[in-house]
Amino acid sequence: MKTNPVHEKCVLVLNHQWQAVSIISPADAFAHMATDNADGLDIVGCETMNPAHLSDWMELPVRAQDRTIGTAQGSIRVPTVIVLKDFAKVPIFIPKFSLKNIWVRDRGQCQ
Repeated sequence: MKTNPVHEKCVLVLNHQWQAVSIISPADAFAHMATDNADGLDIVGCETMNPAHLSDWMELPVRAQDRTIGTAQGSIRVPTVIVLKDFAKVPIFIPKFSLKNIWVRDRGQCQ
């Protein structure tokens, strides 16, 4: 069974200091953009990154390498990165101590 690409986690979320926070689905990314909590990052080549509000994002042309979502107004690009406007925290991840996590840490090799 194939999953809907709208719900596949593929959008990187950055805080307003441009630090990675999490990875979310395009549906959640568009929800953040629609409520004005985030801007999509329009990445052009390796040198240009421009934050774009949702109204500006919908006007961007769809490129061949972009994922798209169909809407009533036509296809729009799925953002690969969004930047949150008011979130400054970075979540701290503390892994649980378990045999499985030790196995993952050591890449399956016995010590």
